[in-house]
Amino acid sequence: MTERASEDLSRVEWNFTAGPDLLDTTGNGLRLEPGSDSGPVEWVPDEDVGGALRFDHGRYLSIPAARVGPLDAGRRGDRVSVIALLRRRSPTTGFIAGMWQEDDNDPRRQYGLFVSLPVYGGDQRVCGHVSADGRPSEGLPYSRDYSASKRAVGLERWHVVAFSYDGAQVTSYLDGVSDDHVDYTEPGPPLGMGWRYRKNPYEYRSGLNRGAASDFTVGSVRLTSGMANHFTGDLARLRVTPAALSPAQLRFTSDRWLASTVRSSG
Repeated sequence: MTERASEDLSRVEWNFTAGPDLLDTTGNGLRLEPGSDSGPVEWVPDEDVGGALRFDHGRYLSIPAARVGPLDAGRRGDRVSVIALLRRRSPTTGFIAGMWQEDDNDPRRQYGLFVSLPVYGGDQRVCGHVSADGRPSEGLPYSRDYSASKRAVGLERWHVVAFSYDGAQVTSYLDGVSDDHVDYTEPGPPLGMGWRYRKNPYEYRSGLNRGAASDFTVGSVRLTSGMANHFTGDLARLRVTPAALSPAQLRFTSDRWLASTVRSSG
């Protein structure tokens, strides 16, 4: 596959390997800003990738809902892909990027890339979360609607984590590979219904939320209690596209990004 064939021209991308520029590199004029209750995110040099943003102490970045533009994938259809080159430094739940607001008083879920969502089968896994209405799953306190990779995402090594949603199913990828997670049983009440189903790919035919947009955030997500699910680690590259990238496209990008590192893990 050629590089030209592998690229999606509608993507929004940030590359932090060469410096702390928070303006997207794809010409959309989208500048990430420190969260209103967050200090600045530090850029650190790195011997493996050149440099990266270091997320710690609850720091995060955002773009206000009124300025998200092409990041509001639901306005363009029911397809979205998110891919990131990162290094985890903590096993806790980490929100990487997306438009995902879990405030029970103003729910605005649409899509989000997480690492480690343990309630519905995603502990230490790559999780691709999607929502059609912004709310929790019917009858549940949370949303179950995410894919979860079979393999875990290790700590202190560079990985490419991603998901792709095509309007019918959402699929998680770790280092360019989607592994089947076919036999999952969710917890019983009150957290779940005890249902048994495939977790990767995860079937979800309801599409993306076209209601009120949330902020686009990187490194944290807004809950009812405030910002939480803070990512602790380093982020070198981030791409969002309002399209369902193919397995070949995601593998190509992952291989290229990992090849730029001195060491990586499978």
